[in-house]
Amino acid sequence: MKRIFITTISLQSKKGLEKVIYEPVGFEFSKEERRTSFPIIPVLAENMERKEEIEIIAIRIKNADTADNYKEFVKEVSELGLEEDCIHVLEVPEKQDIRTQVQLLIHLIDLVPNHSTINACVTFGTKPISIIITYALNFITKLLSDVDVDGIYYGEIVRENNVVKGYKIYNLIGLLLLGNIIEQIDALEFDNPKESLKRLLDLN
Repeated sequence: MKRIFITTISLQSKKGLEKVIYEPVGFEFSKEERRTSFPIIPVLAENMERKEEIEIIAIRIKNADTADNYKEFVKEVSELGLEEDCIHVLEVPEKQDIRTQVQLLIHLIDLVPNHSTINACVTFGTKPISIIITYALNFITKLLSDVDVDGIYYGEIVRENNVVKGYKIYNLIGLLLLGNIIEQIDALEFDNPKESLKRLLDLN
């Protein structure tokens, strides 16, 4: 069983890449607090019992800042006791056209093997990349065999009046599960699918 971790290397300048402690919201990390520049790192730290099963897909937009930030990412990964050869760098051009988006989507699907679990981080990169990762996770569970998505993480910088007040990390896996519920409601052809969904979610 492979354990796949998907992340995007930050587009921030090297000077803007801070090391912070992300506070989990709605869940807990069992390991001690970890100062990091990458929200996927504490998720990795939670899953170190079988290092030989870990593969990291690092999406890197081709520019100088991401090259520097990738080096920092490799350093933090090595501090967990992992070698750089567990990282597969998926380079993408600085373009937002539909061909580039579709190619990234297909590459992600191709890189995930059957019989694996996935944790992904959608914090960094462009907005289209975050959306593509989310779509890829949805498609992967339908196109491959025995693949589970354990988490979709987003790291937030909490600001108030332009002053940083803290750092939080959320697991958005519930949205993927919600999409699966909606697909099942549609397949069952309920008379009033919207109200059926609300009842299932206890929103009435």
